[in-house]
Amino acid sequence: MKKTAGILLDHRSLIAFYFFGILYVLVPWKLYGGPMNQVLQASCIVWTGIILVHDLIAERIKLDPLMIALSVFYVWAVISFIFQPKGHGIYPFIHLLEMVMFIGVFIPASRTLSAEQVHRFTEIIAWMVIAIITIMNIIAIAFFYLHEQLPFPELIVRLYTSFGLRNGHPRYPGGYKHPVLAGEKCIAAILCCLLLQSRKRIHPAAAAVICISSLWMILLADSRTADIQLILIALFICALHCIGNRKRMRIFAGMLFLLAVGFCVLVYIKLSRNTGPLFDQLNKISSNRLIIWKTSLEEFLKRPVLGWGWENGDAIAQYTQAEIYDSHNLAVNLLLWTGLPGFGAFAAAVIAWIRRLLKNKGILQDRVYRWYILITAMFFVQSLLDILIIGEDIRLGTPMFWLFAGIVYYFRKTNTEIQ
Repeated sequence: MKKTAGILLDHRSLIAFYFFGILYVLVPWKLYGGPMNQVLQASCIVWTGIILVHDLIAERIKLDPLMIALSVFYVWAVISFIFQPKGHGIYPFIHLLEMVMFIGVFIPASRTLSAEQVHRFTEIIAWMVIAIITIMNIIAIAFFYLHEQLPFPELIVRLYTSFGLRNGHPRYPGGYKHPVLAGEKCIAAILCCLLLQSRKRIHPAAAAVICISSLWMILLADSRTADIQLILIALFICALHCIGNRKRMRIFAGMLFLLAVGFCVLVYIKLSRNTGPLFDQLNKISSNRLIIWKTSLEEFLKRPVLGWGWENGDAIAQYTQAEIYDSHNLAVNLLLWTGLPGFGAFAAAVIAWIRRLLKNKGILQDRVYRWYILITAMFFVQSLLDILIIGEDIRLGTPMFWLFAGIVYYFRKTNTEIQ
């Protein structure tokens, strides 16, 4: 009984359960918003409450700069939700409750663990991510090319028949419901593969299958956010090979310069082929994100202190004349939903995280922890272009961000358990 209670009160148990629910229940069967999704939400909220009550009684809750900033942010998010100028929706309320799990369970999960315990747990999570995503990718690729020649089972046909177009070009999300979701899952699989490879926990042939199938799926989905992440991952790997070698660093700096120039030239060529105001052209390239951000910031200025309330994106939908309630940008969402105080508290948490990272000078030399940093950074980048980290609970990048951000923040070189 005591052993069972210890397992249930361990942060890692809830985290693994949450990942399992997303990866093996919701995603493969597209059960978003249904009864299974609601069961997962309720289970995690109740489980979080039990863990936090135990941590409070056992005096395991420690307030460091990161936790203080996130706690202030959460309190202000609740205040903004209460005093928003509209009715209080059930889903924003549920997502607000789930934020307690990310802040109170995911972030401090590694604080009391040794380095080796952290590594073993992240390996479990990495294999959970890789296994299901690789299977789904292989099925999707096979279905895309062979669905007209081979009689696939009815279940596969129902889950994988999803073809779309963007500017006349096909976009195939496979079994992931949307191309952006497909790109996100594939980026997660690639990052987890790199993590396992850093610890020599995966065979090169298996790593090749994982990466090739993920890259292939990203190509079929035509996910621009994933393309940006792939470029940043490649640059990160190049930078690691250049650290400590001046000649390599000069070559790397030259490549970065050429890449930046090439990007500017490509944007200029694309813009020169179109007519109309520059803003409209850039807005089209960004899939209407600029007009969404502009509208959100204009609305934020009308309620700069309290904001419009947690996940209250009515202003966006009203001004864009579309069913879009999220700004697709973490910073803009924070301003729109929670005003300057909420944005400032979250920014303080980011600053605290970066300061701790800079103080831990040995972290980049650790061949495993540098991949933890990359995973955190990649999903933060995605949050600046997509719906992630706050205001949702089905994106794989959200729990991965909170988990690995906490691991990096509580980095330690030794295997000594910290109480």
